[in-house]
Amino acid sequence: MKVSVALAYWTIAIFVWIYLLPILIVGFICCIPFFIVVTPPLFAISISVMYLLKDEIIPNGYIRDIVNNIPYKLWFGAIDELPPLPTPRLICSHPHGILCTGILISAHFRPGSTTVFAVSKWLFAVPFVGWLARHLGCIPATYEDIERALQSHSVILVPGGVPELITGRPYTRRTGFLKIARSTNVPILPVETKSTFFDMIPCGFQEFRMWVAKCIGIPLMLPVIGWYGTWLPKRVPIHLRVFDEFIPSGDIKNDNAAYYNIFTT
Repeated sequence: MKVSVALAYWTIAIFVWIYLLPILIVGFICCIPFFIVVTPPLFAISISVMYLLKDEIIPNGYIRDIVNNIPYKLWFGAIDELPPLPTPRLICSHPHGILCTGILISAHFRPGSTTVFAVSKWLFAVPFVGWLARHLGCIPATYEDIERALQSHSVILVPGGVPELITGRPYTRRTGFLKIARSTNVPILPVETKSTFFDMIPCGFQEFRMWVAKCIGIPLMLPVIGWYGTWLPKRVPIHLRVFDEFIPSGDIKNDNAAYYNIFTT
């Protein structure tokens, strides 16, 4: 029944999109002069904001407080929350998921949370979006930014990145998070989200899409289906599996094998 409803929604959406396509094309052509005038100052503002906030860590504030205090349990029902972390930890979330819903709601967006979430650095190049991301406790997922944040805050990182999003399986070839934990002497807290919030429509050419994901970090995939065919996450409880802290030894190859082995036990 749910599949039928979802397909019906997508059929209607595709029909409306095709019906409105000529209007969108005409509107785009008419707006080209406006874009020519507005784009340069917006780009300049975006670059300026990126430079001014490049070292800023904003773990709290009025925007974060509003988002943190949304009653998410009304939507998801039950939420497995992470216990308070007394000292900085590198929280590694698996799998990536569409919106990283599990770790976002269970750890980042909850009352009193001051965790920092490492996301794609390209997000901060988008006007307003980058500014908003900063005020929601996000930082660029670079070595320098994560190491700086770990001096005072726990950082949430999704090591699998876009390749893990494409395959839906653990992507074990990235070892940067182990190097960061070792260099900062911070333990890793592995967390696995057991709930599924979106259905992915099967898509071919996985090898090519994986190549694109690894080279430029763009997920080539079909639209996902969430709650009743929308892009909202399904209304299912958020269940987590929290593992014991992992402390890298410094031997990256052995650490990588030992780390991912814990998910099979």
